Amino acid sequence: MSDRHPSIVGSAVRRRQAIVINVLLLVLSSAVGLALMEGLLVFFVPPPIVWLDPQESYHADPKVGHRLVPGQHSYTHSFPVVTNSYGLRDREFSAVPSPGVVRILCLGDSLTFGNGVSVEDTYPKQLEAWLGQEGTIKYEVINAGVSAYDTWQEVAYFEEWGTRLEPNTVVIGFYANDVVPKPERVNAYLTSDGTLRRQGFGGLLPDFAVHALKRSRLLLLLRDRVNKLYNRVRP
Repeated sequence: MSDRHPSIVGSAVRRRQAIVINVLLLVLSSAVGLALMEGLLVFFVPPPIVWLDPQESYHADPKVGHRLVPGQHSYTHSFPVVTNSYGLRDREFSAVPSPGVVRILCLGDSLTFGNGVSVEDTYPKQLEAWLGQEGTIKYEVINAGVSAYDTWQEVAYFEEWGTRLEPNTVVIGFYANDVVPKPERVNAYLTSDGTLRRQGFGGLLPDFAVHALKRSRLLLLLRDRVNKLYNRVRP
């Protein structure tokens, strides 16, 4: 038999119940507060980017690190991505340009690929449309941009695959952070199905959960403020 007095046991039970109730109230009030803040920010913060699944996928490649998966139907943010048999975000085209056609090959990173924009709004396709207004010469502009490419990857891509397309002109989209040395080992992180996808939060959360969080104005505002504070400390 227990030698604990019933009043002591009852007091301990009530304390535990009070703790549980307080924790639940804290969680509930925090959730309500966050929901109210999220609602208020609708009037002050622009709408976030909409992400649709699946985002673009890549194959690992020993020469350039990663390449777009050919024949995929995916998204960059909320804009469709369709890749051809060459693994490029472009229409199908012949390996050799037709007679009288001036072929321009555009190499680059996400700015050339068109991260977050429709294929018609990428600069290679805008260039093709602009040149097409000339009327006297037919131009074919190929978008060979791949997100996260550096200059050494663009050069390696051209040497391995770009020359086979026999371009008349090559354009390289250049950004300051593209100038990095080629790593000793060219690695890519693959998922279980052998492809490389964009990962959020270190891959701890599934894509749909990450994309749902990215629709929160509150989280994006906090991220922006933290990044600005960090940039002041370490520009």
